[in-house]
Amino acid sequence: MKKPLRLTVLGGGSYFTPSFIGSMVARPDIWSGAEVRLQDIDSSRTRLVKAFCEKYAARKGLPLTVVEQPDLDRALEGADFVIATFRIGGIPALELDETLPPRFGYLVDETAGPGGMFMAIRTVPVVMDVARRMERLCPEAWLLNYANPTHYCVAGAVRTSRTKVVGLCDNYIAGMADFSWLLDIQPLRRIRARHVGYNHCAWIYSAEFEGRDLMRELQERDPELLRRNVEKAQNSRWMFEQNLMLFRHTGWFPLGMSHFLAYFYHAEFLERHRAANRHPHAGVRERDQEHFKTLAQQVREYRDEIADQVARAQHGGAHADLAIGVATAIASDSGEEFPVNLPHGDAVAGFAPETVIDLWGRVSARGIELLRPPPLSPMIRAHQQLLFAYMELVLSGILEKNKARFYDALLIHPFTQSAAKARELLDTMWQEERHLHGPYWDGVS
Repeated sequence: MKKPLRLTVLGGGSYFTPSFIGSMVARPDIWSGAEVRLQDIDSSRTRLVKAFCEKYAARKGLPLTVVEQPDLDRALEGADFVIATFRIGGIPALELDETLPPRFGYLVDETAGPGGMFMAIRTVPVVMDVARRMERLCPEAWLLNYANPTHYCVAGAVRTSRTKVVGLCDNYIAGMADFSWLLDIQPLRRIRARHVGYNHCAWIYSAEFEGRDLMRELQERDPELLRRNVEKAQNSRWMFEQNLMLFRHTGWFPLGMSHFLAYFYHAEFLERHRAANRHPHAGVRERDQEHFKTLAQQVREYRDEIADQVARAQHGGAHADLAIGVATAIASDSGEEFPVNLPHGDAVAGFAPETVIDLWGRVSARGIELLRPPPLSPMIRAHQQLLFAYMELVLSGILEKNKARFYDALLIHPFTQSAAKARELLDTMWQEERHLHGPYWDGVS
């Protein structure tokens, strides 16, 4: 008889942690009797999440143990899977990442643009530390990384440890949602849209639904029918129009409009941002407070319909289904296919083998076998190479603790219009966020 699995959630006090339990209840054959350890710096939130998870699992008939474990080493010791789902610096860091760049002519982009660089400066050292601790405390475990920017974190962990690491991103649901909207297809979760590229700036190269080729259908769709669906999108109408323009030109569909399109329409996005006079995550503090009020109410007075909503939070459960799905596929040796973020080896021509690319893989107990996508067109390959060159400079700066590499990165970033403004941006963000960087950067001024 197999021993019960041990799953550690770093950032276990997150509102989205219960959704992992929500995904586990669908596979009692794998997760029955599991121990789930919640590690977080905020004990008050962890206690609340623990209480909800226990109630939810009991209600769904899934026997498991939920443990609050604030000590990182004890939380990692003997784990089979470790999910990293934290935001270093919390909401204050997010607000700085999104409000400082526009002052210097840069669109807000919390994972791929300048804000993403500073998120990497804070987060990559922490993920590398976790990976090195896992070598000692749970050497056979998998680190399932949701901490953003995930491709930077995975690259840092792979290059500095022997821990088995895979990056995850729930942005895959955006492609499914776009095809569902444009082609009037339900349920969207049965759409399989495969993509490849830089995280948050990848391209969909195939899309299927019950044997239908959705890429071909989109190409052949009556323009008037497409126009009507696009008009229904209201606030997203302009982005849908631009996405379709790029699709018609390239034959591939951009994944995740709000992140991706800025690399082709930076001036328009920046103008829209300034006109709105608010950053993308404005109101996140208020939403966060409301989320935890809901949790507290459920702990006091449990209601099935609300509890189910909590347990399917973040894209209807797509966020948790990916992490728990990958862990389940490893534990059950199923060979199921998932979108993952890994050094591609030789799967994608034109990129160094160690480049961490978003693509699909077949997951089993033996590991992850990456699925080779079709060749990238010259334009798509060149654009992706530029983004990965930027990423490599940022990673060099982190691994070498060399601030000069960050300026090098900004000098080649597609958003940069002025070397002087890039220098001002770097110096200002470094000073204003310095208190959030963590001990890794002690002594680097």
